[in-house]
Amino acid sequence: MKTPDYAEQAPVASGLLRMRLPVTNRLYFLTALFSLAALVKGSVVINEIYYKPADKTSPEEFVEICNRNPSPVNLSGWGFTQGIDYTFPEGTVLEAGEYLVLAEHPATLQSVFSAAALGPYSGRLANDGERLVLRDRQDGVVDEVEYGGEFPWPVGSEDGGSIELIHPALDNDLGGSWRLSTAGAGQDGAPWEETVFIDHNDRNWRYKKGTSPPAGGAAWREVGYSENGDWKIGRTSIGYGDNDDQTLLADMRNNYSTVYLRHLFLVPDPDAVPALQLKLYVDDGCIVWINGRELVRRHVAEGAMSHDSTSGVASHEWEWELIDLPDPGSFLEKGDNVVAIHVINATLGSSDLSIDAVLLVPPRPPTTASPTPGKRNSVFATNASPQIRQVTTTPRQPAAGQPFQVTAKITDPNGVAAVQLHYQAVAPGSYLPAYLPLSHSKLLSDADQSLPFNPEFEAAENWRTLPMRDDGREGDTTARDGVYSVRVPGQENRTLFRYRITASDGMVSVRVPHRDDPSLNFAAFVYDGVPSYKPTKRTVHSDGLSHVYPTDLMNSLPVYTLITRERDLDQCNAYNSAYQIPKAKADARSKFNWEGAFVYDGVVYDHIRYRLRQANDRYGGGGKRSMRFRFNRGHYLQAKDNYGQNYPVKWRTLNTGKMFDNKRVGNFGLTEGVNSLLWNLLGVPSPYTHFFHFRAMTGPTEAPSNPNGQYTGDFWGMHLAMEDYDARFLETHQLLDGNLYKLKDGIFDGNRIKRNQGRHAVPDDRDFQNIRQQLRPARSADWLRSHVNWDLWYRYHTVCEAIRHYDYWPRDSHSKNRAWYFEPSTETPLGRLAVLPWDADASWGPNWGEGIDYPKNAISSGRATAAFRQEYRNVIREFCDLVWREDVLNPVIDHMAGLISEFSMADRDRWRSAPNGRDFGPMKTKVRDMKNFAFRGWSGSTGPTVPSGGRAAYLDQLANAEGDSTRIPHTPVVAYKGPDGHPVNALFFESSPFADRQGADTFASIRWRIAEMDADYDLAARPARLPLFEWRAAWDSGELAEFAPRVDVPPSAVEPGKTYRVRARFRDNTGRTSHWSAPVEFTASAPSIQPLWDALRITEIMYHPAGNPDTEFIELQNIGWSSLTLADLRLAGGVTYDFATAGIGQLEAGQRLIIAKNPDLIQAMPGGGQATVLGPWNGKLSNNGETVRLETHWGETVFSVAYKGSWHPQTDGQGLSLVLRDPHSVSTVWSAKAGWMPGLFPGGSPGRSENELARLESPLWINELISGSDGWIELFNPTGQAVDIGGWFLSDTPARLAKFRLPAGLIVPPAGFLLIDAKLHHSRPGAPGRFEIPPSGGSLFLSQIDSGYLTGLGVMASFGPFEGTASQGLKQTEENNSIMVSLPIPTPGKPNTSQTDSDSDGLPDDWELAHGLKPESDTDAGADPDGDGLTNLQEYICGTDPREQASRLELAVVRDNVQLELRFQAQPNRIYVIESRERLGLGEWQTVRTLAPEANGGEVVVRELIEKGQPERYFRLLVM
Repeated sequence: MKTPDYAEQAPVASGLLRMRLPVTNRLYFLTALFSLAALVKGSVVINEIYYKPADKTSPEEFVEICNRNPSPVNLSGWGFTQGIDYTFPEGTVLEAGEYLVLAEHPATLQSVFSAAALGPYSGRLANDGERLVLRDRQDGVVDEVEYGGEFPWPVGSEDGGSIELIHPALDNDLGGSWRLSTAGAGQDGAPWEETVFIDHNDRNWRYKKGTSPPAGGAAWREVGYSENGDWKIGRTSIGYGDNDDQTLLADMRNNYSTVYLRHLFLVPDPDAVPALQLKLYVDDGCIVWINGRELVRRHVAEGAMSHDSTSGVASHEWEWELIDLPDPGSFLEKGDNVVAIHVINATLGSSDLSIDAVLLVPPRPPTTASPTPGKRNSVFATNASPQIRQVTTTPRQPAAGQPFQVTAKITDPNGVAAVQLHYQAVAPGSYLPAYLPLSHSKLLSDADQSLPFNPEFEAAENWRTLPMRDDGREGDTTARDGVYSVRVPGQENRTLFRYRITASDGMVSVRVPHRDDPSLNFAAFVYDGVPSYKPTKRTVHSDGLSHVYPTDLMNSLPVYTLITRERDLDQCNAYNSAYQIPKAKADARSKFNWEGAFVYDGVVYDHIRYRLRQANDRYGGGGKRSMRFRFNRGHYLQAKDNYGQNYPVKWRTLNTGKMFDNKRVGNFGLTEGVNSLLWNLLGVPSPYTHFFHFRAMTGPTEAPSNPNGQYTGDFWGMHLAMEDYDARFLETHQLLDGNLYKLKDGIFDGNRIKRNQGRHAVPDDRDFQNIRQQLRPARSADWLRSHVNWDLWYRYHTVCEAIRHYDYWPRDSHSKNRAWYFEPSTETPLGRLAVLPWDADASWGPNWGEGIDYPKNAISSGRATAAFRQEYRNVIREFCDLVWREDVLNPVIDHMAGLISEFSMADRDRWRSAPNGRDFGPMKTKVRDMKNFAFRGWSGSTGPTVPSGGRAAYLDQLANAEGDSTRIPHTPVVAYKGPDGHPVNALFFESSPFADRQGADTFASIRWRIAEMDADYDLAARPARLPLFEWRAAWDSGELAEFAPRVDVPPSAVEPGKTYRVRARFRDNTGRTSHWSAPVEFTASAPSIQPLWDALRITEIMYHPAGNPDTEFIELQNIGWSSLTLADLRLAGGVTYDFATAGIGQLEAGQRLIIAKNPDLIQAMPGGGQATVLGPWNGKLSNNGETVRLETHWGETVFSVAYKGSWHPQTDGQGLSLVLRDPHSVSTVWSAKAGWMPGLFPGGSPGRSENELARLESPLWINELISGSDGWIELFNPTGQAVDIGGWFLSDTPARLAKFRLPAGLIVPPAGFLLIDAKLHHSRPGAPGRFEIPPSGGSLFLSQIDSGYLTGLGVMASFGPFEGTASQGLKQTEENNSIMVSLPIPTPGKPNTSQTDSDSDGLPDDWELAHGLKPESDTDAGADPDGDGLTNLQEYICGTDPREQASRLELAVVRDNVQLELRFQAQPNRIYVIESRERLGLGEWQTVRTLAPEANGGEVVVRELIEKGQPERYFRLLVM
């Protein structure tokens, strides 16, 4: 063998190492050098996330990753597995320092941002935050980020910006490492960075000690000044006394009080400096000049200062200050410029002095946020500010006078130099808004203008500063733990305590909340808690004025406190009609014009905005007002329902109801509360409601003691909270993202009332206008069904009819009191209309209108829409059967009233005789009216009389319209037919036969339902809860088109101990449904075990394994015809196991299940990988025998076997298991020797029967064979490891695989061949197990064995008839299939290729012909027709195409996190060896892998772990 020369190649730009192929006559080598610098965790980081584009309909979302590593990283097979789902394609390489963008829609990203991206990924980036996880090919976590929509994550007030990592080296799972993108890099391609003329800790300052004035007078402040020997070079900060100065003035104290500094800087073009800033760090004071012009004087008295002056002001401790230097063009010069600073101490003996300064051009202020996909982030900074997070106030709501602690977790790689708390204590009655309301005249004239900023809010005199520390003193719990603390002195009761935190690392500082956070500050409310309420003038309580409403009652409802200016709340409420906004001024009415702080559950939501709501009754005389509160992004309200449970999504807007309607009827919120409950119960998404206690803190006194004090304090009574219609409403009610409109009177432009833009919905209001203009009776049924969700409308309008919510019309004059949601649809791009309810206070008696909306108007008459009306009547009928019943509805009304019964009296006392007050009488009157309205009859001046029978009778009339009273099927009668006690797994019910007034042949379907009921509902029980509703089915059969009187209820549908009702209903072929049957009520009991007795068996027991004792197992099988529930079972005896912990619900018919001591060992056995294995169990099976039981949790035995270790020697430590002979045998043989037999397979047959062979991956090929007296079989081993086939079986029939055993010692070498002499081994006439390779064709089986027992089929080959001396061998087809074909020239021990070589040039004739060469010419073997440097002979040996220059053998070596990937393109019928060594000229080559790829060739990937500390490694590829 000739040793070739070796070629070394440097890495190419793609990150792949590609080598040219050295050549010899027989072997070919490919050598690669690769640097092995280890990848560290975080080398590839998530760098930018764009989750909320400004245009919601544009699929612009993306995630950007960055390679921090100094070398390329192969991303092949990497992927995002959480948040979004995507796998990077093979060959994806991320260059060092580069960015890669993954987009939801790459073409859109290219169009919008001119950025290339991979994708699309599946899934959506959540607007409120979620976890993104990037994993490598081995499923290891490379990076993960759990971003959020609240502090400490960037918030902002508008959509359209991405969040960007400040620097790729930061911990990107911390919110403080990110900022909102700014305008700049995404628009002009270059990041807008600071231009720094003089930086922190600059080494080139010139300084002079103030022992004497500088020579030349004031000339030292000019550029051309000539410094004498008094001037030294120093690095800032310069000073003494703080142990932090870079240049120490050790002799300054008591010797001189000032220092002079100069620093030259170059300005190429002053016109290119639009703004200039000075960051100054000084203790105590200084004066700053640029080019001789004084620009800054800090903490120094006015007038000229000499070398021995003192500052003339109180000592000032250091802190960084940012100072704008206006009009820089007026003092900057082209070329050299100079900064001169005279630093002046407060006293000659001052304990310290420090000076540092930074001069810079700041980045241009952003106009709009702009993401930067594929580019350096717009917020990039080489030194990021400290991280501030986990900001807390302890206690969250301090009491009056109680000192409290403010803490924050603050970290920085460079260390934290200083932390300060800046606070503003807002006294009661002195709320200080950040933005002032528009005056009434401006509000009416131009409501679109922004609210003016209030300079008093940011005025320095309104903020104080305290240092925060991490030294374990003054309230700091633990020193140097990164948690900084400050103890705040106690404050007055009802004080709003606002604060911010700043932190510096000595170079850059940060303030939180960030400046773009609309909350502007953190806040706490100092409060002693809600006091009792005592009427002082008049009361409705029977105890008279001596009654006090106690604190626990006042806290029985959620307490919402608004802190605002009294004049602002007065202007908003407009009890003075001069402040009222006309209805025609819709924009002014919609303006959130007033600011306040909102406090709930100890949380302060500062700087929220508020206004009034409602159109016609906004200023409805005296009494309470209905309001709207708008919360800031990142600080939405976490509201709770009437039972103290969090709503699933925070509220952006809080709507409040004043609890009386525009008919001037008080309803205490009961009508809207019950209405919301009914709509949501029926599956109609409706705004959730809850009662709350409202307080408005506008004055200095919480409860004035004057005669009118009960009306003028903080207590503002009881109100109703209502969820708003917006994008968060869709999320709460789990609706798809579609267009949502909140209708308003007089507004017909849908874009003005759109509350949510659907992601894939029309971007204008075509859907809205389509319904206004097209939903008419003339429309076809197909059009109606494709444009309206009728099933939802039937339920919506059924409740409207029941409660008489009629205040709407199918015309623009009454386009209000409802919302239109367009659910995405495949039938129309406009979506399907779903009508949702709103503002149903005028109901249950008082009402306006006649309840006709667009959908009702469209189907109200005519044969074409008769089917719609029939479906609607069916829903009304079901509603009456299950919901609108006295036994269902009256307890609900009583329950809702019970929540507020006593509080309602306090509410009446607050408003009954108050200025601008109103009273509507006792709540019990409204409760009585609601019940009468529903079931008895009602009359009143505010609405039409409800006749006897109430609305229930009216609903019956609607349900019986158009002849339904005489045409619906008869109501079925249902009876229970199961065993006594109603066991959950034997619930059988039977209905009466179908009967219909229109004939017996009209049956269409039967439907069954089961619902849980309250067996012992107690209205007075606490905590209070609603009763259960039968409408909510625990199980529903759906429509069963084949009539069968009996139904079997699934055991999983019910729980033992709970009470249920079962009902049935018929439907006929006209679409009419019967009433639901009278209920059969029952209480479910524990399951019956009869089905388990009948079908569950223990079929195999491995109690004494031959090897590892932990390979014990027990096999179960379901021998029945239906699934079995195992959750209530356990294994008992010597071993125990509880199936309730297994997470497996059902064992299907015929299925087997393994319970094992060690499940991993069982699954590693032959065939075990396909078995379902549970465990581990507790205990050990006895080798001598014992009783094993399957039993229920309550102790009933399902199956029991008492085995003995002496039954069969083969099962007692010799490797075989006990197998049940006949699973259908009677129970008497389950514990008898006759019932069990030894298994056939060593180790058992877990998960399969005894006649099933385990499925194994074949390690060998039957590559070629020949029949006749000289016949042979050729085996090929494609792997890199030798295979021992001694003791395996050969057979020519699948009926008897163990026909001939091969002798011991037969080895198939790696990537090699083995010939088995057929005649010598198995063709002796008359020999036992004789078989031959039949000339006519057939099959050959090679079976693997273990200890003399079959464990699986190893190899099988099927072949056709033999022709003469030809063999049968594997060949590749055009379809890349390997099949046996006739080979005219047998090739024993060689690849199956033609060996005819007429010219003896080493090239087979058929290969020469296939590639355009001449088999009769021996000169073409050395030719190179494609010019790739390889001869035809070399191309043949490599398996490449001699006519294609690109067809060549190349080895690619790429990095993949903690391993290398070696890749090459393999050719058919070739064997490859990969070798490596650490030094090119030293040491032996070591075999990495020997490979014989698939018969059709293809790409081969070999992965090698990277060894730490190994600097380089060489690889070569040998081709055989």
